Amino acid sequence: MRAVLLAPLVLLCACSLRVRERADFNAALLLVQKEYPVFARGLKSSPLALTLPEHESIMRLVAHDRVASLIYIDRHGETRWVRETGRLMMCTWTLQTLEFATAAPDRAVRTKAPAYARTGSGALEVAVPVVVKGKVLGAIVLQYAAQSG
Repeated sequence: MRAVLLAPLVLLCACSLRVRERADFNAALLLVQKEYPVFARGLKSSPLALTLPEHESIMRLVAHDRVASLIYIDRHGETRWVRETGRLMMCTWTLQTLEFATAAPDRAVRTKAPAYARTGSGALEVAVPVVVKGKVLGAIVLQYAAQSG
């Protein structure tokens, strides 16, 4: 009888975790959505170098307390900007040297739609492709920390 009573509770907990995960995904998307036009213009007008407006947008994103890391890549998979916990870098790495915690970045670029997945550390890896006229120009991949409490 005890197992029968616990089954709905387990299902309820799983549903509430999914709701929280989806809420975190939506919150991360709202952060990126505010800066999205800047990234689209920057990738279109200056495919080889980060523009000042792009840099300012990135600084606003990484200033958010729940953004643990951010990687900004172009359509060739080359890094335009990377912020990993505690380190700020502007360098060129290829996509092959970058290790993502989940398959969300690959899925986002393939489907041309935002994607997310929970990492082993509990953070949400959110990937947002920058798409202009049906063409993927780049992607923003960020680790969005789980909300405390």
